[in-house]
Amino acid sequence: MHSRQSHIIYRKILHNNNNSTRCSFSSRINFNDLIKTNKNDSKRLILVENLATKNSISMINGPSLSEHLNVKIDQFWSWNYRRRNFVLIRLNKIDDVAKIQSICGYNLHALPIRTRMMETNFSTTGHHSPSKSHYELGTNFKKSLSCSELKDRFPTNEQLIAHLTEMNSLNELDVQLRYFLITQLEDIICHSVFADFNIYPFGSSLAGLGDSTSDLDLAILHAHQWRKNRDINFAMPELKSERDQTQQCLSLIADIVRNFMPNISKVNRILRARVPIVKMSFDLAPIDIDVSIELSPETGHHGLLMADYLHYCVSQHPNIKQFLLFLKYWSKQHGVVKSIPGNWFSNFQILVLAIYFLQNEQILKPINDIDTKTDDGISFNFEKQAMSIQTGKSFAKPDFSPLYIENPMEPTLNICKNVSGVEFKKLLLQAYNSLDAMHCTDFHLANLLDPEYFKTLEKRNNQSVR
Repeated sequence: MHSRQSHIIYRKILHNNNNSTRCSFSSRINFNDLIKTNKNDSKRLILVENLATKNSISMINGPSLSEHLNVKIDQFWSWNYRRRNFVLIRLNKIDDVAKIQSICGYNLHALPIRTRMMETNFSTTGHHSPSKSHYELGTNFKKSLSCSELKDRFPTNEQLIAHLTEMNSLNELDVQLRYFLITQLEDIICHSVFADFNIYPFGSSLAGLGDSTSDLDLAILHAHQWRKNRDINFAMPELKSERDQTQQCLSLIADIVRNFMPNISKVNRILRARVPIVKMSFDLAPIDIDVSIELSPETGHHGLLMADYLHYCVSQHPNIKQFLLFLKYWSKQHGVVKSIPGNWFSNFQILVLAIYFLQNEQILKPINDIDTKTDDGISFNFEKQAMSIQTGKSFAKPDFSPLYIENPMEPTLNICKNVSGVEFKKLLLQAYNSLDAMHCTDFHLANLLDPEYFKTLEKRNNQSVR
């Protein structure tokens, strides 16, 4: 982004009037520890659909359910999806999961598989009060307000930023469902052929920058460091290459999920991609899942390493998360980012551009923790220079791509290789339009989200030139 615009956005969103000191590495929960803690907690979760309330507005009652199951419930979240009613329950004890499973029966003509997804026919009538923990599933079910409505309802920029951050973040149910799916898939996949593997989430979804439309990216990783013993080793099948083995493993995983995991559909193998994956969809909530597997013990998983860095970014200060989420929403509003892949920008590429700016402002440290500032500041020559969030520096562009951003995990690759010159110019145009809007006397942050306002502003500028 242009230097002046970046600094204005910095003042509008990032600047903290009470504390103007620069951010530095702070004590924080390690991302891997956070995953481990949330996964352990999610093993006490069970998901229940009450068939007695199907096609009804009645919700499953938490106290009544606790009474029927004869267990203590610590917390529960209820929701509607496709005219069906569900509740996600966190039990008080991990042993209560097996207790409930022991009284469950099996549907006829189905494989007798034990999972933590169950169906009941409990009556919702009784002396208990209605559920008070009804949740909406993410932002894609919430009504979006027009820019004029945003200005009326949120007169200050601070109020608007807080609202947009909430609307474009995962809510409590969204997060709990994702960790439930992780451990449920682990129960199905990693208790057989893949017994020495664990499943880990990565990507922006659970690093703090995802919303309900974000895919759940999962990596299946070996639980232990591989080693070769001089005297004795396990016998292994002969395979052509590691890629061939990866493709065979993912093909097997697709079959396991399709045959043994309830409420999962649209299981598709995409094995010829640069990073082979299996795609699938969860039927009880709008969650799409991408599963990959890492067989090489030599390096850490690139997605996990990047997710850890994103987690570091948002943990430095609440305003950083607000700034990054606002830019994602701004990009979506102006068509810079689209929901399907193509020769335009992705959310990740926009985030990397913003992170590079924050590194140059010395708000965030580079990935390899080089505490230096680039010589060229924020004014950037996109024609001749490339940028790296690995070092926080620019370097000579190695090719003629419109925009070159070094892949932080694979430095020889350009994460913006897909972006066309037309789409890059669209980003710059909308950035300059935003800069012009910020200089108006009647400026409100909601104006940056309104394409029609930019058209009005352009007409006003043309008339003043005449």
